[in-house]
Amino acid sequence: YLLTTVKLVTEELSVIHGINYAGKELKRYRPLYGRVLIKYHKDFQASVVNAESKLEKLVVSQVLPDVYK
Repeated sequence: YLLTTVKLVTEELSVIHGINYAGKELKRYRPLYGRVLIKYHKDFQASVVNAESKLEKLVVSQVLPDVYK
């Protein structure tokens, strides 16, 4: 996976089919967007992941010198 954004979930929107969360971008991670490749086996459908429950399974496989194109 290519890291594209990191957000803190601030609100659940009660949406059934669509984006269910609002969040605040954690700007300190911006320099890594498009540069960090993460190895992770995803075995679920959800697009939002609680990082605390998955951190031990995320492996940074590469940090690119420039943004991936």
